[in-house]
Amino acid sequence: MARHHFGRGVTWGLLILAVPALLFAVAEYLSFRYRLSGDRLFLNSGVLSRRRRVVPLARVQNVDLRENVVQRLFGVAELRVETAGGDPDEAITLLLGRAEATALRADLLARRADAEQEAADAGSPAASDGRVLARLSPRDLVLAGLTGNEAGIILALLVGALELVSRLPVALPLSRVDPRIIFPELSRAGTILVSTGLLLALLFVAVLLSITGALVSYAGFTLERRGSELRKRFGLLDRREVTVPLARVQALRIEESWIRRWLGFAALRSETAGVGPGESRRGGAEAFLPLVRTRDIPHVARAVFGDIQVGSLTYRPVHPYARTRARLRYSLPVLILSAAATLWWGEAGWGLLALLLGAYAAGSAHYRHLGYALEPGYVVARSGFLNRVTWIVPTRKVQTLHLLETPWQRRRGIASGVVDTAAGGIRMPDLVRGEVLALFAHVALGARGGADAAEEVVGGGQSEI
Repeated sequence: MARHHFGRGVTWGLLILAVPALLFAVAEYLSFRYRLSGDRLFLNSGVLSRRRRVVPLARVQNVDLRENVVQRLFGVAELRVETAGGDPDEAITLLLGRAEATALRADLLARRADAEQEAADAGSPAASDGRVLARLSPRDLVLAGLTGNEAGIILALLVGALELVSRLPVALPLSRVDPRIIFPELSRAGTILVSTGLLLALLFVAVLLSITGALVSYAGFTLERRGSELRKRFGLLDRREVTVPLARVQALRIEESWIRRWLGFAALRSETAGVGPGESRRGGAEAFLPLVRTRDIPHVARAVFGDIQVGSLTYRPVHPYARTRARLRYSLPVLILSAAATLWWGEAGWGLLALLLGAYAAGSAHYRHLGYALEPGYVVARSGFLNRVTWIVPTRKVQTLHLLETPWQRRRGIASGVVDTAAGGIRMPDLVRGEVLALFAHVALGARGGADAAEEVVGGGQSEI
């Protein structure tokens, strides 16, 4: 009886405490007002402490419309307005009726376009209204999920989850997937066969989940160029409409896994400045195009930057020292693993040394995919062989340049160059020191270029130990 009264007391206590919070939330909602006048957005909020904000539309970076499943059931949408250099916590979020949110977003974007100066970014491509750059069909999304790296991550999570379940003190159905427990009379060959089948089944589930995730996340994906901004629409359950001003794009990143490269596909990401949805204050990478044919990348890149010729780039190799270092980097884990296996299994562990051939080949492949290119107005860097990444950076977006040298690099007359933008730095390792200075001249000094002028800019270099 005492426990019964105690439980009722806790329940009533929680309800009583919840009433003030609920009333305060309702009061906050009723006190919130917004008004769009000329080239400014006015907001009033607060109950006990009133707050008035004035947002110049020229400073608005993103105007995103988002609807989750619950919001769609009630016919409302979330409109998120973010300003240049703002704090993510200070972003303006309006929960409005679907029609009102759509109309307000269109009005904000139209007035912002009027408020911006046409020459806000002299290097931006000429305006174009309503040009569709890409649409992804369900077949494209299935291919994106099938060839992405997410399947491997999901597989690792599934294996880890099974291992965790097997260690739980509570006996659950199929908590132990050891074939010797399920089929005690299996031979060693049968055990290997069943284990392989279980692993393939887990891989199938991982691939299926990856495809489902791509279909749900990017259903109806459309990317178009309108004036000086990019607009994306996508999502099955959680629908989103995202606007990215072209002036905010600092670099493009082309990601090609080995299987996508073999099939002639890639993914495009835009490195953006300021604060975007779910990003840090520094900036971040946005899924610009989850899947694109390699042959279409030059067309999309020109729509963003205007004058880059991605398809005709000639990459310069890095110093051969990078090849030696890559081979050592891939071979060292094999040597450590072989030594550990020898201590555990005896001489049989040395058999793992056969993997050194694969490590040597991987290091050589890593070197072959390293390179950089200097085009008028652009710096392009490439690295990686299993998952190759290519960066395209307009020189007009570069903020700082760094020359980094370790003691080993200094002895060989080589260095690493870092091109830093508002969204982060791009590193080009193991170049001849004179090439790094020429890179700086290309970026920083233009017609005044030359190694001597570049030396003046970097002040003799910056050491990194």
